[in-house]
Amino acid sequence: MAKTLVVLPRPSRFDIANKGVLIGPARQLVNEALGLDYDVCYAPEFRAKQPAYEYIILTGQESLDAFIHGKEILSARGYVWHLGPQKLVATIWPQDAVDLKDYESDNDEDDDASAASTGKDSAPTQRRNFRFWFLADCKKLFAREYYGAQAEFNHISNDAAAAILARVGGGGTIYLDIETHPDTNTLQCLSFAHDNGPVFTVVIYDYRGDRSNGALGFLAALARRLGDSKIVIHNAGFDLPFLALYHGIPFGPDIEDTMLMGHRINPEIEKSLAHNITLWINEPYHKSEGGTWHPRSWAQQDTLLRYNSKDVATLRAIHRAQWAYAEASGDEGLCASVRQVNDSIFPYLYTSLHGLPVNGLKLLEHRRVHEFAAAQYGRIVSILAGFQLNPGSPKQVAGYFIKGLSYPVRKRTATGEPCVDEGTLYGFLLKYKNPIVVALLKFKHARKVVGELGFTMWHGLKKR
Repeated sequence: MAKTLVVLPRPSRFDIANKGVLIGPARQLVNEALGLDYDVCYAPEFRAKQPAYEYIILTGQESLDAFIHGKEILSARGYVWHLGPQKLVATIWPQDAVDLKDYESDNDEDDDASAASTGKDSAPTQRRNFRFWFLADCKKLFAREYYGAQAEFNHISNDAAAAILARVGGGGTIYLDIETHPDTNTLQCLSFAHDNGPVFTVVIYDYRGDRSNGALGFLAALARRLGDSKIVIHNAGFDLPFLALYHGIPFGPDIEDTMLMGHRINPEIEKSLAHNITLWINEPYHKSEGGTWHPRSWAQQDTLLRYNSKDVATLRAIHRAQWAYAEASGDEGLCASVRQVNDSIFPYLYTSLHGLPVNGLKLLEHRRVHEFAAAQYGRIVSILAGFQLNPGSPKQVAGYFIKGLSYPVRKRTATGEPCVDEGTLYGFLLKYKNPIVVALLKFKHARKVVGELGFTMWHGLKKR
């Protein structure tokens, strides 16, 4: 008997057609992940077969329900349960991981249509990545060691937190995560940790909207530490500018972002904190435990504090796992890419806050040159056409080529009218070698540059 059991939710369309169990592309995927030494059963048989296997892979929602109720497969997936000598992991049904659409429930809509976001905290898992996550979850099941968060919740006063920051001093690493109040752009709470030791969580503005005692002193201490420490964060592009813009807290140049690091290691995979947790460490899913972002009681605020603390604990473990993977890979290109994206964070954030110096006279001159070029190319278009043709009028341009020259309609507008866009013009150029097309393309380029140079100068923050 094999040591591994794969639990399927129900027969797939291949199983039904071939009167077998795990037939077709899904079988090939499982073989790729596990080799050939495994057994297969359907969810209703799981309990009877469970004791005989060392490793169990629960695929799909129904298989997960046979083990534990109340959890969604895409949030529970990737966490390895240890039941004595037994290890279980939930993952995506292999049939779903090889099909582009959900044939089993007769859903003809591509799942990717509603899963375009890969935001900071949690985001839908796109169907096109199901295969990656299935293989990653299976690999995780057989891992001998895991990175874990291993940090307890420590809600402390602002005064105590400021003392901790002062005592530790600079030169180390500070892991950081914030929770904000969307309506008022205020900082509700903040959690931080150092290279080792506990995670500390403080309240800045409480559930009543009042600034907590000692908050200003703590923020001053935090500003000093962010200036002389390495900052590790998930999505630095939001948290650090928020602290700078709304609370006057600057940050130093030594920043590492686990969201960006994960994206350099696996460019096409979701980069949310939730997905990074399932990939790099073995901790239960907690991204649904934040409660409300508008707490109205101490209990709701306490829930948010604990959630914030878990974000930092998992952030620290992910950061260590990512660097360990990059360095152990032996791929200097990968390590260089991770270092490069981290080195880029401060310059990008600094310019987003302070802007770029612009020479107004050179800007005006550059724009004038392109305006003149556009006018000249416009004149050339009319000369070649033999009449006054406005190159900036899509209707006139389409009429000239489609009706005047009988060129084929390659594209239409939403209302069904012929459309001659830049791609269509290049097609005409390749087929007909018409010089008026070259003049039109140069006109469009010059006008595009003029438009890009017409930006409004930055004069300060107006809205979030």
